[in-house]
Amino acid sequence: MRAMLPVNSVPPHLHRAQLRLGLRASTLEGILSVPIVTMSLPVNIFITALITKGFALSKPTIGNLTSLPFVCNFLQIFYSPFVARWFRVKPTAITLASLHLVCWGWLGWKLPALPLADPVAVAKFLLPWFFLASLFNASLSLAWNSWMHELVPPRLRGRYFAQRNRYSQVATLVFVLLLGFALSRGHYAIATFQGVIGVACFARFISLYYFFQMPGVRPANPKLIKPQRPLLEQVRIVAQSRSLLLYIVFGSIWSFAANCFGPFYHVFIF
Repeated sequence: MRAMLPVNSVPPHLHRAQLRLGLRASTLEGILSVPIVTMSLPVNIFITALITKGFALSKPTIGNLTSLPFVCNFLQIFYSPFVARWFRVKPTAITLASLHLVCWGWLGWKLPALPLADPVAVAKFLLPWFFLASLFNASLSLAWNSWMHELVPPRLRGRYFAQRNRYSQVATLVFVLLLGFALSRGHYAIATFQGVIGVACFARFISLYYFFQMPGVRPANPKLIKPQRPLLEQVRIVAQSRSLLLYIVFGSIWSFAANCFGPFYHVFIF
């Protein structure tokens, strides 16, 4: 009888050189995606400047806009198990990244047509747009995590993601500083926002090349891999772990309390 694959081994169908190429491409993709990902986060400097300096939206509209990324993260609970079961992770991630890119390109194209003197009309465009962008971004994060789980061997994950996150954090810091400088020097003009969106979309477009460079790992022989547990069985296992449940409850309460301040950041940061 053939033995099961060791947990920490590189899958036999994934050559070590191909693995190194995939990890390097993932790091470069992470750096290039920093602008558009940062601009898609809740309570980020770009959206804050856009809805307070570029367009003077009402406070209820700002609150509704701020809540959308959290709503989209919650919606993942209902559709993510089916997406993971029916679609391969690499094409799914590339498709979602492309749709997210199209959303931001659409915003950049439409910005000059939005009436500065009619915040209601602006809100009618920004709310559904930000919902779509947040939904694609939330789904992409889930697909990317699943992809990395397949690609990166367990013995390399800690060291690799520590290095990747370090590069991404430096890129984020540089981007946020340059973004604040550009918006300030551009006097928060619509053309300035368009320029920032153009740079972010261009960087994301290049990052798609590195997405394609990353291997899409699939089991070489399903008979050598233990079948996944059914979803309800996984839920029962989690429910029996008291420490894990306490961690989930703590994280939920803490995140809820911290994110309650999100709309206030939007209103008072500028």
